[in-house]
Amino acid sequence: MAKNKFSLDFSNFADYAEQLENLGGDLKRTADKALQETHKYITDNLERDIKKHHRSGKLEKSLLRDSTVEWSGNIAEIDVGFDIANGGLSSVFLMYGTPKHAPANQYGSASGENPGMQANKELYNDIYGARTKREVKKIQEKIFADEIHKRMGG
Repeated sequence: MAKNKFSLDFSNFADYAEQLENLGGDLKRTADKALQETHKYITDNLERDIKKHHRSGKLEKSLLRDSTVEWSGNIAEIDVGFDIANGGLSSVFLMYGTPKHAPANQYGSASGENPGMQANKELYNDIYGARTKREVKKIQEKIFADEIHKRMGG
């Protein structure tokens, strides 16, 4: 399964969570919605940027499209990215690149030139980039603020 998860730890959203609960809002449902929108934002960007690497379609099929939120105490998490065990391994090489040295043969000597592969920064940034993290924070805060506003009769 994927190791990439986005989560909501309510220590960061303490004010929103407290306001929402005081207004009788459903904190769990709102958090689920915030994480599902996060998943949609990241998955849409990955789908767009992975198209230029299409060969067999295996990588596209490994993209995690299940937006089920998992709860562990006060922490809600959702998987994003690629399912490594089911065709997503190549995403690692695309995001981080490959070494430029020549691999050794069975006798220990290099067996020719290996130019390596450059990392795809767009794909990497779709999950780990600063812009993605800012956008995810905006999405999540907006969903909580909208729910609070709706509960206040706005």
